[in-house]
Amino acid sequence: MTAAVRRLARRLAVAACDAADRLRAAAEAERTRRTVARFARCGARPRIAAGVAIHRPEEVRAGDDLRIGAGGRLMAAGGLEIGDNVVLSRDVTIYCSDHAFGGDEPLPFGPGRTSGGTVRIGDHVWIGAHVRVLPGVTIGEGAILGMGAVVARDVPARHRRPARVPDPGRAGRRRLRGCRGPLARGTPVGG
Repeated sequence: MTAAVRRLARRLAVAACDAADRLRAAAEAERTRRTVARFARCGARPRIAAGVAIHRPEEVRAGDDLRIGAGGRLMAAGGLEIGDNVVLSRDVTIYCSDHAFGGDEPLPFGPGRTSGGTVRIGDHVWIGAHVRVLPGVTIGEGAILGMGAVVARDVPARHRRPARVPDPGRAGRRRLRGCRGPLARGTPVGG
């Protein structure tokens, strides 16, 4: 293959990639526009990735520069208030209601059988991948929640909870009461 043919092939490949990027960006913009049109309120410049599911979008009130990563789930029945400059990373799930327990019924399902409360997320919050937020929680301004957290209580402003890396000295250890031998001393399982 001559140098001229290689240059032409390279230019065509770059042009094809650029065209694909433009199509992808246009599809994301259209998806975001259709989604936020159903919100009770949404600020400027939102970005919503593919695969995001929003239950009861009419109960979502969001500020400017909202980012929701792929696979996000917002169960907004009960109300969801999101501040400015908020990032909800990949596979974040926010629950704003739960099944109401109580009474003599064996299963807490059916109309009128939910409880919970509005979830409030302050400005400049970053919620890491695979985080679960439960009903009635308030996440303060500037908070950062690390990957895999389960948020069941209010989070104060500027709270930093990074994802934890397991300590290799403790990973895989078991302590059993009333046992003798290696498991009673906390030696690694399988080692």
